[in-house]
Amino acid sequence: MNSRNFIWYAIPMMLFLALMWLFEPWFYQRYVVSDDIEDIKKRNFVIVGHKGASGVAPENTLAAFQKAIDMGADMVEIDVHYTKDGEVVVFHDEDVDRTTNGTGKVHKFTLAELKELDAGSWFGDHEQYRGEKIPTLAETLDLIHGKVECVIDIKSKGHEYYDGFAERVVEIINEKGAKDWTVVQAYDESYLEEALETDSTIRMKKIMMGEDETHLLAFYINAKTFTDHRGKHEFFGTLNPHFTSLSQRRLFRFKARGYKVFTYVVNERDDMIKMLNMGVDGIITDFPDRMVEIRKELEAIDREKAAEEEG
Repeated sequence: MNSRNFIWYAIPMMLFLALMWLFEPWFYQRYVVSDDIEDIKKRNFVIVGHKGASGVAPENTLAAFQKAIDMGADMVEIDVHYTKDGEVVVFHDEDVDRTTNGTGKVHKFTLAELKELDAGSWFGDHEQYRGEKIPTLAETLDLIHGKVECVIDIKSKGHEYYDGFAERVVEIINEKGAKDWTVVQAYDESYLEEALETDSTIRMKKIMMGEDETHLLAFYINAKTFTDHRGKHEFFGTLNPHFTSLSQRRLFRFKARGYKVFTYVVNERDDMIKMLNMGVDGIITDFPDRMVEIRKELEAIDREKAAEEEG
């Protein structure tokens, strides 16, 4: 066989292997990993309420945070932005349009103007949330008050208006005495470095990939970045990959390098069980009550097994 024929025969095989590599998570999660709760070996996983319990209450509101606490979440993850007058508010998007009755960018509103908006009535048919307000970070920390841990996600917008943003977030954490139960996280390293300069004892975590990135391609790029910079800063200790980008092999490689893996946003029971069977350290979900129910079922299974062993 001459070299030209070999190349023509090899190309299809190379393409097949490349596709298998690229779609490994899809194949693994669909055909390999167990969705049987009794196969779960890991018990010390962390339940994180994404924007509170945002599947049952309007996201990033005091109502959603209280729901997550009441459901039994271990952590709540919140997002913060700067206002025009230098206040830190809890809000996800750069614009207020999606989750309020207002229009425009968060940083162009004063706090008083944001407080005039309705951040609850958009949420389905849940009339009980009509009139829910955009909370400040200080109000949110007052509500949580150490009942659960709080992950504060500093949103990266690259706008000059956000200069000093991370420093102000850290100041509020210290003002509220919340350092022991808060973690500052960001995708943009500059915010984490600013937080570190403000207070070297603040706990921090870098997000592996942004929410708007293409999951599969971003996975490879960001995983390599994390590997290359391992040990550069203490906040390179936890990865936040989207659950659709994970397979057992990838998870094992991360753990072998000393990382913890908190995957997002996992809302369906079967996917939650699959992720736990793969051995993730934490699951970020809009429905923390579903994860709490799985935890209770695992505790019941353990009690039953213990009783059988004693008997």
